[in-house]
Amino acid sequence: MPQLYNPTAVPNVAFLTRGDKDWGLGHLHRTSWLFAELSQCGRTDLAFQVFCRNSALARAFAWPSGLQVHLCTDPAATAAQELHAGDLAIVDSLDSSAVVIHGLRATGVHVALFDDCGEAQGEADLVVNALLSPLEAREAQIGRARVLSGARFMHFPPEVIKLRQVARATQRAAETELAAPLPELVAGAEEPRAMLVSFGGSPVQAAIALAFAGLRRVAYGGKVIVMPAPTPAERRMALGPDGPDELDVEWCEAGPEFHILLAASDMAILAGGLTLHEAALLGVPAVCIALRGHQADSARRLEVAGACLYAGRLEDLTPEDVAGHLATLISSAELRGRMAARGMAIYDGKGLQRTVDALLSLLSP
Repeated sequence: MPQLYNPTAVPNVAFLTRGDKDWGLGHLHRTSWLFAELSQCGRTDLAFQVFCRNSALARAFAWPSGLQVHLCTDPAATAAQELHAGDLAIVDSLDSSAVVIHGLRATGVHVALFDDCGEAQGEADLVVNALLSPLEAREAQIGRARVLSGARFMHFPPEVIKLRQVARATQRAAETELAAPLPELVAGAEEPRAMLVSFGGSPVQAAIALAFAGLRRVAYGGKVIVMPAPTPAERRMALGPDGPDELDVEWCEAGPEFHILLAASDMAILAGGLTLHEAALLGVPAVCIALRGHQADSARRLEVAGACLYAGRLEDLTPEDVAGHLATLISSAELRGRMAARGMAIYDGKGLQRTVDALLSLLSP
């Protein structure tokens, strides 16, 4: 369990973040990945702490061993009282206050922001944008901040990078087979055998029900894997009055095998958060049902790049809308193959290392 705030602890590197039912686990996971990467960078003089908004998800999160975690009402205000000139505050909350960031920097603390495109970025020293920026690599100066953006800075967990290596080998094998003169291969419309349905770290019953309704309309006959699984009552509501007979559904509780299931799926129905980008990295074609505005923006960019199909915002969609997008992808093995190849070409999986290099440039050796 994370410990409560300890006013005597003074970090060199502080992560300011949040995780709750509205924001999911993405920020907490990224903190863990960065901590692991920075811990192995060769700098033995660095100490690390997290200042996280107190929530049920944050209390239950599997924080890395050795990382001090302070759960508090206002992470920025609490951290500001403890940081000193020369320390580094890594703020990961998407919508930072320019006043708060200015106040942190005024104490002599270096400030880095992640996926934060508001006025606060001009008050920071470094901004790294990937989820909320165009895919093309860019570097700019906004205010005092060095702003690095594009797909090359997307952060992926270590287990996904390992699966990526397997996916690349599979893709190369498929390309070799398709290039062989014998036997003659004709692109068909083989239906995907397994489909993953996931809408972030917490189950979203309305989105799952919409996905099921779309799958029924296209008479999908493969396996449907839902992870994380909602409560039994919510499962019955998602399945609707016709019950489970029309769909072969497997309910999976949240667990470490999520990315293995994603990589093994022929396609997916996802929200527009990090998992959509992970699917692209792994070559898994997906239909996106966005839950929030920034997810819609991200999915549109991936769709233009040929790496997913964007159905629309959850509140705007009908089952017929979803069915149309599903039918397009399910009916064409060739389209799924092209989408998988395009997604894998966009991301190389090295964004975390590039970000750590940029962060270390702010600290004196």
